Amino acid sequence: MIGSIVTITVRKKRGPGIAYFGFPLWFPLLLLLPLAILISPLVLLICLLGLIDPFRVVSTFWGMFRALKGTEIQVDDRSRQFAIDIH
Repeated sequence: MIGSIVTITVRKKRGPGIAYFGFPLWFPLLLLLPLAILISPLVLLICLLGLIDPFRVVSTFWGMFRALKGTEIQVDDRSRQFAIDIH
C-alpha cells in the first residue's frame, strides 16, 4: 500500500512555535507527472543502451515508492526540530 498522507512538523525547542501541516501524497505526485513523462524516453534509451531491463527498473522504483509508507524522518539542531511522517 502506498502512503497517502505526508505530515510535516517544525518546532522551536525554546518558546512557543509549532508549524504543523499535512497534505495528500497524490498532490506532489500529480505535479511531478509531467516531468516523469518527459524523462521516460530518456530512461528507456539509457536502459536499452546499457542492456538493462526497463521493466525491472520500473518495478524496482515502484517497490521503493511503496516502501515509503511508515517512514519517519526527524532532524534536530539547537533551535528547531523538523519531522516528516508518511502515513
